[in-house]
Amino acid sequence: MCIQILLQLTLAFALYDADVSTLFTETGSCFTATLVASPLCILSQTLGLSPAAARMFSNGTGDLVLHFIAQCNSNLSKNLAEQHKLVQLGQTEPKKTDEFLRDAVEARLRMLIPYIEIWPQAMSILLLPHNIPESLKHLSILVDDIWYYAGDRSADLNWYTRRAALTGIYNTTELVMLQDSSPDFEDTWKFLENRVKDVMKMANTAKQVQSTGEAVVQGIMGAAVTLKNLTGANQRQ
Repeated sequence: MCIQILLQLTLAFALYDADVSTLFTETGSCFTATLVASPLCILSQTLGLSPAAARMFSNGTGDLVLHFIAQCNSNLSKNLAEQHKLVQLGQTEPKKTDEFLRDAVEARLRMLIPYIEIWPQAMSILLLPHNIPESLKHLSILVDDIWYYAGDRSADLNWYTRRAALTGIYNTTELVMLQDSSPDFEDTWKFLENRVKDVMKMANTAKQVQSTGEAVVQGIMGAAVTLKNLTGANQRQ
């Protein structure tokens, strides 16, 4: 729970253009850091924690968002493992692959709903050059876990095709979710369902591996533009 509160406060402070950190320089050594570090220090003192708690994230907001993503991925992986165990024990019926993929991605994206208003800023932070490698690593772990528990044990080109395709699905659905105003994000889940169906129809060829990989790169570039527009709109409000 603390990490979730920390995420909200840190991103909220990151929205300000002024040098907010200078407001705290005289209240204690903890508040002499950067704009990003200031809310970390504030929260640690508010919660009665040592100021050293704020230095857990050496990369400031970037480390914080990455930690949050890793935590969400871990929670999903545990849930998928529990479902897999129930199937093995014969206590529940296995889902069809498309249904499993859809439900897994939806479950992961629903973890963002409490922070949907500030998530464009979080995604913008993840797209900073020094955060991209770790961000892609966490995304790779996520899609690999989902395919593993979906039953994929391929060791050929299918392995790459499926993971690249699911990466594209997750990224584009996340962007749709940020702009979705329908009740309970119904439009987002419908979009997700349709994209999963498209993947299941995909032929397993080297040509499509290449085209899918190109689509993922284009999706990342498109995400950068979309997030720039979203965060700019939020700051003007």
